[in-house]
Amino acid sequence: EARQFVTEDDFSQWPTRFLFRVCVSMAAEGKPIDLPGVYGEVLRLGKVPELGPTPAAYLADLSEIGGSGFNVRHHAKEISEASFRRRLSLVADAIKHAAENPTDSNENLIANAYRSLFEIENSRLGAEGPKLFSEVATELIEDLDARTRPGYVSKLILSGIPSLDVESGGFAVGELDIIAARPGRG
Repeated sequence: EARQFVTEDDFSQWPTRFLFRVCVSMAAEGKPIDLPGVYGEVLRLGKVPELGPTPAAYLADLSEIGGSGFNVRHHAKEISEASFRRRLSLVADAIKHAAENPTDSNENLIANAYRSLFEIENSRLGAEGPKLFSEVATELIEDLDARTRPGYVSKLILSGIPSLDVESGGFAVGELDIIAARPGRG
């Protein structure tokens, strides 16, 4: 699931990049991704020394920071955002250097700065890049139209509690939805 938000390049340090690659490989092979399994895979690959002087402790620390598999999406988004800020900082440094050591016209400096910032933003939007409103509207209208046709089967599951169904719109198959409230709130 993390691969939806994160790539190997989003990690700032080699050991975490390597471990991400190991986890992706294990997932592709259908192996469980847990601390003993990842350590065993790193051991099999002969890369344990590259994780530092205390590799088992390093892995344990990472698993503590990352929490359980239920937090994967949250932590993947945090990693992606940190990666975005690192890239933005690098571009800012390059823009500053170009401004302090000009070898080009001001117009070209600005054009290059815009181009660099656009590339970062575009990478954040994914491979598709930005969509025109007309494309999004067309997709939405087609989806709404499909919902009005006889025989349409919703991909969402309703709870049977009308007020909850109105608020949530239903629940997606394969997702864990937790409904909670403070004690004494009903």
